[in-house]
Amino acid sequence: MFAVPLIGAWEARALYFIGVLALYVSGLTATRPNRLRVPVVVASAAGAVALVAGSATALVIGLAAVLGVARSGFVYPTAPSRAVVREAILLGGGLLLARLPTAAPLMTSTGLALWGFLLVQSFFFLLPRDRPTATSQPDPFEEAHRRALAILDR
Repeated sequence: MFAVPLIGAWEARALYFIGVLALYVSGLTATRPNRLRVPVVVASAAGAVALVAGSATALVIGLAAVLGVARSGFVYPTAPSRAVVREAILLGGGLLLARLPTAAPLMTSTGLALWGFLLVQSFFFLLPRDRPTATSQPDPFEEAHRRALAILDR
């Protein structure tokens, strides 16, 4: 970590985790209209968490909570009860797996912990999602298919 001599180990690690979190959320919102707004809000909330966190444990738990709210609240909105259960399982499991490699040196343990956390987060896309409601925008291809069938039926 090149920033450690300049700002200190705690601050460098916090900035690293905030950057990774913002990039992760940015990757989730790449095809959405909130492409820039959501990652900026997430980075701001993560910065506020880093300011009040007194330990590394408090920091990663707070950042996990920010991730859960951003992912199930803004990027892939879902029913609150389902979101809480899904995020509790994924974030809790990710934090448990990230806790395992803490006996290694600083750089190795941080990298392995982050890899383990993100490995568990990849299961998010395997879990079932809510079906779109009637108020959501129809798929353009489905709409074109429906119109083409209507023309053929005339």
